[in-house]
Amino acid sequence: MFAIIKTGGKQYQVTEG
Repeated sequence: MFAIIKTGGKQYQVTEG
C-alpha cells in the first residue's frame, strides 16, 4: 500500500508494508 502526500509544493511517495 502506498500513499502520495502533497505538502506545499512538494510531493511525497510513502510506501507502507
